[in-house]
Amino acid sequence: MRPTTPTLTRLVVLMAFHFGNARKMNSRYERLMEELTEGYNSLVIPLADEDDHMDIKLHIRLSTILDLDLREQQLAVVFYWELRWADPRLSWNESQFSLEKIAFPIHNIWKPNLYLYETVAESKLPTSDFLVLYSNGSMLYDGLLKVVSKCTFDVYYYPFDKHKCSFHFISWTNSKDEVHLIATSEKQQKKNDDEWSVTSLNCSANNDEIFPIITCHLHLKHAPQWTVMTLLMPSILMMVADLFTQLMPFTKINDRLSCQVSLLLGFSVFILILSDSIPARAQCTPLLAQHFISCLSFLVLSFIHSLIVVNYSSWSTHPPFVVVHLLKRVLRCESQGADGASGSDDHEKKSETESLTFKNCKHCLPSVHTVDTALFWMYMLFLFAYATVIIVKWTGSIPCQVNNAK
Repeated sequence: MRPTTPTLTRLVVLMAFHFGNARKMNSRYERLMEELTEGYNSLVIPLADEDDHMDIKLHIRLSTILDLDLREQQLAVVFYWELRWADPRLSWNESQFSLEKIAFPIHNIWKPNLYLYETVAESKLPTSDFLVLYSNGSMLYDGLLKVVSKCTFDVYYYPFDKHKCSFHFISWTNSKDEVHLIATSEKQQKKNDDEWSVTSLNCSANNDEIFPIITCHLHLKHAPQWTVMTLLMPSILMMVADLFTQLMPFTKINDRLSCQVSLLLGFSVFILILSDSIPARAQCTPLLAQHFISCLSFLVLSFIHSLIVVNYSSWSTHPPFVVVHLLKRVLRCESQGADGASGSDDHEKKSETESLTFKNCKHCLPSVHTVDTALFWMYMLFLFAYATVIIVKWTGSIPCQVNNAK
């Protein structure tokens, strides 16, 4: 069905009205732009009075935590920022132009320059070339800022650690006589993982310095679940296992030594994992690192305990300086026993080794048992003292803090 003549007429009228309004709008915008930019000097700060100053409001919101590298002492974050100020030279009569706000080119006007003081790498993410200009001359300019900053982290209570990283925005081009900074902040965050959480983001302005400065403190908290499950709990279980190896009869010294050597080798793997997780030059040695070194020391003491028992059991037939030779025999590092031992089964070899170890000191088994028991209780005493020291340090009675941490 072809459209009738009245229908075509209405379409033509509507299109003409639409394009007429568009030309009228463009005409108002063009006239306003010409009026605002005529004689405007973008190099001069817009102050109504020489004794007056301009209020510049900076709003900071944490957008994303990209990375927190404890080993390299670096923090990578993305901030969303809003900058507000007013320029009386760019105001207009709203009723005259029927425009409340417009998009205005940022490069054609005076704008405040704030610089981030401490940063390893700063990258301004793509931002708009236009700002929002209101009829009263106030302006809003926003964007995203990616920051990689160097921070000194307090890893003393790792993995239950809390950190504070500071950022400073400074107005190098304008002094306190020209600008007055106002800072606000919020901690809205989109986390990439659950390892870190933001407890607070506080920004404050200091206009008493020659060049005004805004200081933002970002407080972070470490989620310890993963480290506890993969490092702390296994280390405690290995210490419990070592404790039970010492309860084995000293006549089964071969089995005890084998278990203790296995625990030492396994614990060395945990130390390697820990060394890749914490800073190599931390101002405060983490309690977890102290715990691992202490556990390693206790494992070595437990091993020495068993060696002393072996040496004491053979004291009547061997001088002290052949302890190493005796260890080789106990650990089956060399052939031992009389002729025909190679044809016996594993049970006979084990019995033969035990008989070789204690055959010359069966009469002194009670004294060996006494030495073994005494060394065990000395071990327990040291373990209790260590637990007391760790608890005292953990409660903060022996604090260790860096300059920027609480």
